Amino acid sequence: MDIIEDLILLLFLFICSYEDLRTRHINFFVCIVTELIYIFILIFLNRFNFLYIILGLIPGALIYLSSILFNGQIGKGDGIIIAVIGTMVGILKVTRILLIAFILVLVICTPILIILRKSLKTRLPFVPFILLSFIIIKFV
Repeated sequence: MDIIEDLILLLFLFICSYEDLRTRHINFFVCIVTELIYIFILIFLNRFNFLYIILGLIPGALIYLSSILFNGQIGKGDGIIIAVIGTMVGILKVTRILLIAFILVLVICTPILIILRKSLKTRLPFVPFILLSFIIIKFV
């Protein structure tokens, strides 16, 4: 991925993280605009690969379906965010991002939930962990 594409994804994740922390919702408009900008760049650079984009959607689609199956325990917005990221970085990298994000939630939030005596049903913003995971993968 080129630096412009990295910056677009980083900006997208910062915006979505802020929204997730502030409102616990994802701005769908931001997702659509980001995806359209990315596809325009791919077409402009003659690097558009339909199969790559479709495969990148799979992890996000699975999380979205999990949200429906488990009555919103996992947010639908998280699935949409992962789908957008997947189209940009591919199925393997988005899977790594997702795995590291889950590990970060486990390591960071478990002690906090225990100390504050919160239940497992406590709703946590997940996009900031996705952002942190992307930064770790990109720069570490």
